[in-house]
Amino acid sequence: MACGVKGEQDKRKHKNGNSEANTCIAKSIHLYCQTCGIDYHHNYSVFKGERTYYEHQPDSVQAADHVFIEKSVIELIRTAMDFSWTSATNCAKLYNLCLSHDKQTPADYKVKFELSVEHVWDGYVITSLLEDCEHCMSTLIAPHTGEQ
Repeated sequence: MACGVKGEQDKRKHKNGNSEANTCIAKSIHLYCQTCGIDYHHNYSVFKGERTYYEHQPDSVQAADHVFIEKSVIELIRTAMDFSWTSATNCAKLYNLCLSHDKQTPADYKVKFELSVEHVWDGYVITSLLEDCEHCMSTLIAPHTGEQ
């Protein structure tokens, strides 16, 4: 049976937090199979209300709707939180002051080029869970209903 996957570019704009190219605008693409009902995203797929993360993860993690963070930034945040007991609030402030280089969003852009405390925690938790699943040779499956 052939899979009826159709791709469409997500019309929403996103922000990509990274350490090398600073904060930048990115566009995401997702694919939807009309035959089996699976919706394929950047680092996970969705089927019947469950989010299944891919075995091999890309270099950035979707930490929230419209927010992608490079793993190098998440590793910096995790190191600061784990070894120097830096709070998520202070990690977000450090990123916004030092790594985003005070870059401003276009006037018509609804998402700011800033990481929030929630983005920091979501990136931290998702990456930690993915690493644990990789270590245990299992797949991360999470509910895809409501907020993360």
